Amino acid sequence: MEDHLQDRILQAAIVQFSRKGLHFTMQDIADTMHIAKKTIYKSYDGKEALLIALIDAGFEKIHAHKQEIIANENLTIPEKLQQEMVALPSDFLGVDWSQLDGLDAMYPRVAQHLKEHLEKNWEPTIDLIEEGISDGVIRPINISILKNIVTASIESFLSNDYLTQNQIAYDDALAEMMDILMKGMQVQDDGTH
Repeated sequence: MEDHLQDRILQAAIVQFSRKGLHFTMQDIADTMHIAKKTIYKSYDGKEALLIALIDAGFEKIHAHKQEIIANENLTIPEKLQQEMVALPSDFLGVDWSQLDGLDAMYPRVAQHLKEHLEKNWEPTIDLIEEGISDGVIRPINISILKNIVTASIESFLSNDYLTQNQIAYDDALAEMMDILMKGMQVQDDGTH
């Protein structure tokens, strides 16, 4: 029962974040759920705790989605990598992640927690890259540099107004980043980009 309530609160928080960005209030969530605000405080002692729980739940879904991609036998290793490295669960698609602008200043502990999530749980990706290198479908690369490029890019997309200035959705920015990483900038011999 408590877990169900927490899930409902987190879903309402996503809705409110989509509407108001980081400026949503606990009262906004209570109004959305038609419950008393004190009911939310029984599960989360404040907005910072709620945001941390939201990040944890989000990354749990992201990692589950990544495992589904890795397990998909209909995809090649490069296709798996291109999808897995930037996987977003369906309920996160369409969320305006540019509204995280200001997270560092408003909620530094939450920003640090997000950064820690971005930098850990790379083992399945590294295993997939190493398998691709072993199979000869991925050229040998410095995985540490790749990890740094990906995490720094994601942090940049989420922590400043890059998305707004460039009028690009977060998931489109991720897809373009992965396309550049996987294919490079050079035109291929067959004339494709």
